Amino acid sequence: STQSTWGDPVMNFCPDACPGCYVAHYTAPWLFGSTDFDSDDYEEGQDIPDFALDPESNVLSVINTADVDRMFYFSIQHPAFDATGMPFECGSTRLADGSMQRCLTFIVLAGPKTIVDVCRLAPLPGGLEDVFDSDVSEVCLHPTPLDFSPAHTYPFPLLGCGPFRCTQSFGGALTHFMTGTHHAVDFACQVGTPVIAVGDGVIVDVRETSNVSGIHVSNLFCWNSVMLQLDDGVCVEYVHIRQNSCSARGISSGVRVRAHQIICESGDVGFCPEPHLHLQMHLSQFTSPFSSLCLHACALCYPDFPRTLAYLCVCMCVCVCVCVCVCVCVCVC
Repeated sequence: STQSTWGDPVMNFCPDACPGCYVAHYTAPWLFGSTDFDSDDYEEGQDIPDFALDPESNVLSVINTADVDRMFYFSIQHPAFDATGMPFECGSTRLADGSMQRCLTFIVLAGPKTIVDVCRLAPLPGGLEDVFDSDVSEVCLHPTPLDFSPAHTYPFPLLGCGPFRCTQSFGGALTHFMTGTHHAVDFACQVGTPVIAVGDGVIVDVRETSNVSGIHVSNLFCWNSVMLQLDDGVCVEYVHIRQNSCSARGISSGVRVRAHQIICESGDVGFCPEPHLHLQMHLSQFTSPFSSLCLHACALCYPDFPRTLAYLCVCMCVCVCVCVCVCVCVCVC
């Protein structure tokens, strides 16, 4: 029921956690509009692009010629404006050489055979290809989006002083609406926050060589991650981890770890508007993620759960002793 800065409904993610990103699933108040795609408007055999820039108005449009929904991720390193003439505020991205650049990224879900007019670009000194990059794909929805497995319960994956805000959850419209990430959750945390194994198991995959970050669409496939297969068969995937933070702790494929052992550090690598840990669980290495229930809800505010639990146990014991003493005194009196 809440609204983002741009007036569009918040779709299970926090817009303020992804500066420079603009999300439109079918519609959004800042769009110029949409029309039906009609193949009769084009010559037979004509190659129809995914994107078109009107030479007179400079309005950039996405074109879905398919009979299914398609997702258009695209980044622009150039000023752009919404339907009211307001400029879109840029975000940033970090290149492999460590340099920073400003850009805008749009995530537009277009229905079958639809043209969506997204934004108006400022006059271009060169061609669109000089300031533009994109990734377009068919939308593959999770077959069981309401899947839930309360039988699988695990401790919170981050150590340090929280609380850690959940910035995107199940079906989040930023990046969690596809099959592979539908049940993932994102927790905002500083780069270097210790990440723990949520159970005993074996490391089955490590990717830790990338260092790109930010909102540019080219980062969508450049993440760092570690996958842990627990003894109960569930695979836990930790994404956006800090570069080389596994090898620094002797963590590699085949290494056995124990519950609560630090296996890496959280980071900001990949498509990462701000530093966070992306966590998802699979029934095996090759299945879509399922929902799991965090065993310790209070870990959101008190991630050092063992110490907190011990403190609570001591307090309970003291309370019980006091109650017993009071009862004895009452009986004696």
